[in-house]
Amino acid sequence: MLRCPMTLIKASRGLLQFAHILIPNAMEPSHDLLTIYEWVLGMTFGSLCKQSRLFLLPVLTDIHACLNGHTCLVLLAQETLECMTTYFSLVSVQRARDTQTSYNRWHYARYVKANGAFANGQIYRYFLVPHPNTDPMILAHIHHPILAFYSHVSPFAFLLNAFHTLAVWSSPSDGFWGYIEPSDDDRSRVLYQGLCQHLASSPM
Repeated sequence: MLRCPMTLIKASRGLLQFAHILIPNAMEPSHDLLTIYEWVLGMTFGSLCKQSRLFLLPVLTDIHACLNGHTCLVLLAQETLECMTTYFSLVSVQRARDTQTSYNRWHYARYVKANGAFANGQIYRYFLVPHPNTDPMILAHIHHPILAFYSHVSPFAFLLNAFHTLAVWSSPSDGFWGYIEPSDDDRSRVLYQGLCQHLASSPM
């Protein structure tokens, strides 16, 4: 039986779904977007598969809906971000030298040059942060998870997902499930407010 890593609840297949983190099923990615992702990650053109287990997360159906609706943001741990900075630098250098094939950049840099930090089977620490203007009833419905959770899902998937979520948060006129329009119209502080509320409700 699978377990939701955010709530640690074991559930049957009917209550758990596989969320597509890199490119949610709710999105209709363009060919250009896929190409950009492949370039950024050091992949061969046309090789990106969003169905890879590196990009799939088993979660409760309620949380799946929140992720697809951008009600919640997943942030990476600092130590992971530092390793990713090294990885992106390596990919950039290898592209300039052009001594490895595109596929080997994705494989070689993750396993060898990044000291295995992104090898298959690694477990990473993440933080789930609800939007500060999310309806409280929805937060209660998803049980407001613990401060941190752990998963095998690639941090590259969560990073690109976070960029897209933050873009939605900065354009609230687009709206999303459970969103309450702020009265002060202060978009720039939304992530800060979300972090403050989340830390206050989830003490270390």
